[in-house]
Amino acid sequence: MCSGAGAAPALLRTKRFSVLAPPTAARKRTLTMTAVDGGSSGESVLKGPPVGRPRDDFSILEDSDEKFQKYQGEVFCNRALNMKRVMAVGFDMDYTLAQYIPETFELLAHRGAMDKLVNFMDYPAEIRDLPGYDPNFFQRGLMIDKELGNIIKLDRHSYVKVAYHGTRPMGKEERTTIYGSSTQKDFAAGQFAPIDTLFSLPDAFMYSQLVTFVDDNKDKFPKLKGKSYKQVYADVRRAVDLCHRDGVIKDKVLTLFVA
Repeated sequence: MCSGAGAAPALLRTKRFSVLAPPTAARKRTLTMTAVDGGSSGESVLKGPPVGRPRDDFSILEDSDEKFQKYQGEVFCNRALNMKRVMAVGFDMDYTLAQYIPETFELLAHRGAMDKLVNFMDYPAEIRDLPGYDPNFFQRGLMIDKELGNIIKLDRHSYVKVAYHGTRPMGKEERTTIYGSSTQKDFAAGQFAPIDTLFSLPDAFMYSQLVTFVDDNKDKFPKLKGKSYKQVYADVRRAVDLCHRDGVIKDKVLTLFVA
């Protein structure tokens, strides 16, 4: 990895990266790389030179050298990269360099999006009285059925093992009637949305709450009658995106960080 000129700590560690930051300009543009075969094919291990060591001193070390058989915080790559013309290296901050606390960060998304739904999308103010965000209610790896208002869990054969309609668990008979008793082939269509990131957890929780709320209150709130489950999902996504764009979430994070 390339380091810039100027004084800096000798080693700056993050959760995923170990960035070498040499203290002198003379050591700039030094690449440290490790390519590990694992020893199964008998190939050797290629170890990049220490900081300040010329690049032509790359050495081939035998697999028997245990020093290089353990991960030591290096950045693994599958090809050499000429850093001579690279002026900057950037990282995606969210959940890489910055590790958020779900109980607080995702709560901001949930509360902020509920306010957006009320203030800009004609949802009744009563949705603010729904139970607060529960970070343990759903987990990554589930799927949202946007058309039917369901959250489903698939096994490795794409068989639906568990399903919720909104916040209500579905029985086996009901689940089988909708998704069949055999393996399914396509859950990648526009009808489904994966819960595959930490950012999507509050979306899923809010969507399940609103599905149940709409089912129970269509007669009480006429504006909800025309909302399909798919429209509710689109409203949730739009509300959460607005929170990320206008600073409702990250302005609060920055305020707490600076304080």
